[in-house]
Amino acid sequence: MPNFRYRASNRQGTVQQGTLMAENRQEAAHQLRTKGLWVTSIVQEGHSLPLSQADKQKAGNSLHFFERSLTRRDALLLCRQLQVMLAGGLPLHEAIRTLARTGQGTARQRFLQQALRDLQAGRTFAAACQREPQAFPPEVCSLLAAGEASGSLQEILQRLADYLDLSFATQEKLKSALLYPVLLAATSLLAIGLLSIFVLPVFGDLLASFHATLPWPTRLVLGVSGWLQRDWYFFLLGLAACAIGAVLLYRLPAMRLLCGRLRLQLPVLGRLARYSSWQRLCETLAVLLESGIRLDEAIAMLASTTANDYLQARLRQAAGQVRAGHSWQRSLQSVCPASILDMATAGEDSGHLPLMLRHAARLAGVVTTNELQRLEALAQPVAILVLGGIIFFILLSIALPLLDAMTLVS
Repeated sequence: MPNFRYRASNRQGTVQQGTLMAENRQEAAHQLRTKGLWVTSIVQEGHSLPLSQADKQKAGNSLHFFERSLTRRDALLLCRQLQVMLAGGLPLHEAIRTLARTGQGTARQRFLQQALRDLQAGRTFAAACQREPQAFPPEVCSLLAAGEASGSLQEILQRLADYLDLSFATQEKLKSALLYPVLLAATSLLAIGLLSIFVLPVFGDLLASFHATLPWPTRLVLGVSGWLQRDWYFFLLGLAACAIGAVLLYRLPAMRLLCGRLRLQLPVLGRLARYSSWQRLCETLAVLLESGIRLDEAIAMLASTTANDYLQARLRQAAGQVRAGHSWQRSLQSVCPASILDMATAGEDSGHLPLMLRHAARLAGVVTTNELQRLEALAQPVAILVLGGIIFFILLSIALPLLDAMTLVS
C-alpha cells in the first residue's frame, strides 16, 4: 500500500503536513476528511503532481490578444462544479485538475491551470481568484479565503453559487427590460437622420420653387437638415467633444458622487436601482455574516460590490459607525428603502440578522421584478410616443406648405 504526503488544515485554520497509507488518492482524502481536516494537496511519495505535457504547452502560450476574461457566469459555473466535486470526496487540487482538462485554449482552462500551480506551490485558491476581479469580486475572494482557512470551503462554494446565480439573474432581467426601448430609439434616430440628410433636401428645393412664405415648422426642419448636410463634420466633432467632456467630468469624485445620488433619486429608474442594488447587497451581507465575518468588515466589503460611488460612500460610513459602536442603519437611510432597513434593524435587535437579510433580499427581489415589468410596460409606449412625435413633426412640416400650394392652385 503506497504512502501519500498530504497538506491539510483543520477548522481553526492550522495547516498540517504528514504522510499516511492508502490505496489511492481518493481513499487518502477520505481518511483526512473523516478526521475533520480540509485537504489542499495529496501527492504519492516518489511522484509529483505535474501538469500534462499538453497543459504545459498551453500554459506557456502568452499571446492571447483576442481572449476574453472570465465573467460572473464563468465564476458561477465554476463554484457549482467545485462544490459538487468536493462533496464527492475529491480534494481541491484534484477537482481543479479535472476541470482544467476541459475547455481547451480558453481563459477558464488557463485560470484553472494557474490555480493548480498555485496550490502545488502552497498558495491558496482565493489568491488565484484575486487575479480575476471581474469574475471574482473582493467579497467572493474573502469568502473563499475564509472557507479554506476554516475547512468549510464546500459550504462556502454552495452559498457563493447561490449568490452569483441570483446576481446574474437580476442583471439579465434588467438588460432584457431595457433592450427593446434602446433598440427602438437607435432605429428611430437612424431613420430620422437618413430622412433629414437625403429626403428633406429634395422637398426643400421643391418648396423653394413656390416662392411662398413657409411656416415656421418647415423652416426649422429645413434649416436643421441643411446644416447637417453642410456641416456634418462639426456635428460629429461636437458629439465627440461632448462625450470626451462628459468622461473627463465624470472622473471627478464629486461628480461621481452627484451622479450616483441622482441615479438613486430618479422617479422610476431610481426605485428600480435602489431595490435591485439592495437585493444583491442583502444577500451578500447575509453570506458574509454566516461565514463568520464581523459586521463592520462585512459592510466595508459591500462597498466594493456596487458601482454607485454615493452608495459606496454611505456603506463605508456605516462600517465606520459600527466600529465606533453606533447604529449603522442611520448612515443608510438616504440610500436604502425603508422596508429593507426596518427588516435589518429587526434582525439585529433579535439576533437573527442573516436570516432577516435573506428575507429582505427576497422582498427586494419581488419589488425589483415588479419594477422591471412596470418599466418594460411604460418604456415601449413612451419611446413610441416620443419618437413617433418627432417623425410626425417632420412629416407635418413637409405637408403644411404642400397643402397651402394645393389650396392656391385649386
